[in-house]
Amino acid sequence: MKMIGDKKLSKAVSTKLTIKDYELCRKIARLYYINENINTPSVSELTRFALMRVFEEFRQKDFSSIFYITWGLIFK
Repeated sequence: MKMIGDKKLSKAVSTKLTIKDYELCRKIARLYYINENINTPSVSELTRFALMRVFEEFRQKDFSSIFYITWGLIFK
């Protein structure tokens, strides 16, 4: 949800993926798009979605449990 005063994340997230992992990201993005979880079937939109899920988890949890959050929570 956008709010007045929101800041745009201007730095890009950069990582190297194998071709198989990149193709897997594309397939996951397509599935999430079909299920209306993301607006476009792109890897960048999937990344934004995943990052927002991480933020939601951190907002809901005590920061003392920060190290117990896993990527499994993103795609549950």
